[in-house]
Amino acid sequence: MINPKPLLFLMLLWISVLVLLQGCAAPGFLVGGGATATASSSYQTYKTVTIVKAGVDTALAVEGKKTTTDHIVSSITGKDCKATRILEEETLKVYCVETKPDFLSKLTEGE
Repeated sequence: MINPKPLLFLMLLWISVLVLLQGCAAPGFLVGGGATATASSSYQTYKTVTIVKAGVDTALAVEGKKTTTDHIVSSITGKDCKATRILEEETLKVYCVETKPDFLSKLTEGE
């Protein structure tokens, strides 16, 4: 099995390079844009949020923690969902697994 940490680090590095080299304009939150909301500033905000989310998710995945998407899918399905489990097991069947409620697992451990 290939260790996913160096691969995820390289992906984060390349994403950062692409983001930093993609244009001449600074993100709206750095420049402090005007009070009017135009289509281009809305798109700029969307891009900024998407880039930040990608960076946060990559950092969490490198540390072996759940990403923001994993948390949302877990809360919707009621199961324990984690994307890095797919890399470890090399199958999609383990993305979401059944979990026991905390009070049941404590009862079975302390019998």
